[in-house]
Amino acid sequence: MSPSEIVSLLIVLVILSLLIWLFFSAGKPASRRRSRRPASSRRGRANSSFQEAVRPSGNVRAATQKRLMLLLHDDRRAANRLLTQVRLKYPGKSEMWYWEKVIFDLERDRYGV
Repeated sequence: MSPSEIVSLLIVLVILSLLIWLFFSAGKPASRRRSRRPASSRRGRANSSFQEAVRPSGNVRAATQKRLMLLLHDDRRAANRLLTQVRLKYPGKSEMWYWEKVIFDLERDRYGV
């Protein structure tokens, strides 16, 4: 192969790689920069409504609440969303059952339990 053929091949490979990258990244949202502040200081008044929404109405053990928050990396919005979905899908169960169901589903989906 001559040097001009090698250069042409490299240009084609670069263009093809760029097109593949654009194709697979087109549907993904841009990543947000993470704050360097600890999570405890990022949680403020904005999350207080979610703390209220996620707070169980019945008797849910603190260990169960901590387990769910650990699995969701303290994402209270996700916890609220998952609990609401389970409450709608399985009406009439106890609050403890809903929390345990969400934890079970998360662990099953992540670890294949």
